[in-house]
Amino acid sequence: MSFGFTYDYYSVSGADATTYLNKDLYYQILASYNNDEEAMLNPTTGDLQAIRLNETMNACGGWACKSKKEIDSVYKSMGIRIGIDARF
Repeated sequence: MSFGFTYDYYSVSGADATTYLNKDLYYQILASYNNDEEAMLNPTTGDLQAIRLNETMNACGGWACKSKKEIDSVYKSMGIRIGIDARF
């Protein structure tokens, strides 16, 4: 019989991050506007979600937004391990 205690600690500081925009959703909304991108992106009558996706895509320069040194996180876990040891 075995008994044990585990403790894990993991820390990340200043890691780069990439956020991928949903271009499938953008083109799905565009199809619902019969591929009329101007109508879809019209600020008063267009689709707000498509407008925001388009703004973010233009600000990022594509469908993936990269941020330097954005992620800071700490992961901790504890556990108890109970088992049977057998040696042959």
